[in-house]
Amino acid sequence: MTKSIHVIKDIEMKKKGILLLVDEEEFFLSPDSYSDAYYYPGKELTKEEYQDLKRASRDKKAKDYLVKLVSSRRYTHKELYDKLENKYHLGYKENELLLLPYVQAHIIDDKAYALDYCESKIAQGYGKRYLLEKLKAKGIKDSILQDKELEELFVISLDQIEPLINKANKSKKNKTIEERKTSIMQLLIRRGYTSSQAKGAIDHFYSSLSQEEKKEEERNRVNLLKKEADKCYNFLVRQNRYDARKKKDAFIKKLLAKGFHYDEIMTILTEDYPFYD
Repeated sequence: MTKSIHVIKDIEMKKKGILLLVDEEEFFLSPDSYSDAYYYPGKELTKEEYQDLKRASRDKKAKDYLVKLVSSRRYTHKELYDKLENKYHLGYKENELLLLPYVQAHIIDDKAYALDYCESKIAQGYGKRYLLEKLKAKGIKDSILQDKELEELFVISLDQIEPLINKANKSKKNKTIEERKTSIMQLLIRRGYTSSQAKGAIDHFYSSLSQEEKKEEERNRVNLLKKEADKCYNFLVRQNRYDARKKKDAFIKKLLAKGFHYDEIMTILTEDYPFYD
């Protein structure tokens, strides 16, 4: 039985490191790894030497990959660990050894990451629940999540609720206040605020409208009611499958769903929207 032999065909100095061409495979080594072994063109490698070469080349690639990652943007310890493990399958000890110098130099710093992440997201209008969920997914430990500095930022995040409500309110002027309140409530919940925080902030916002703003809302409501009623009425009168009673009931339900009050609907119903068989 012929024994498999791996032979070094060539050795070159490259930007990425020292290239060893073994059979038809390329292996890159760091200067330290290269100097630790005795390699030369034509050398036949034992099975153990070949495996050592593969590991050294893999470690070199992993180190280069890690340098690329930390140079591009900030990551948490877990994010970097997972990327290394998923790509190179080094195992716990090897991964941690690669990460250790960056931890010691505070290039990997989960607390600093958490503080910066929260400051950025809070400025965009995100609340505590959202932030905690995201930070936990990034592997931030509970001891950091309960840090006093982080808790202070969570309190500050409450100041961002009103600007969010104001922006959402302006973008939904074609809706009734009732519809806007529901939509804004859903927005704030998605952003990580509690239902009680959201409800309190929404109620305070609309109760604090100026007299002129309240008058404008009243005028807007009248116009919205007329617009929605016209649309609903024109649709229903074309429906031959419904009798007048069912059309009237559907008309009322549709406008109630839009946030209009029953007495408002009945006023315009008797005056402008008669339903006949």
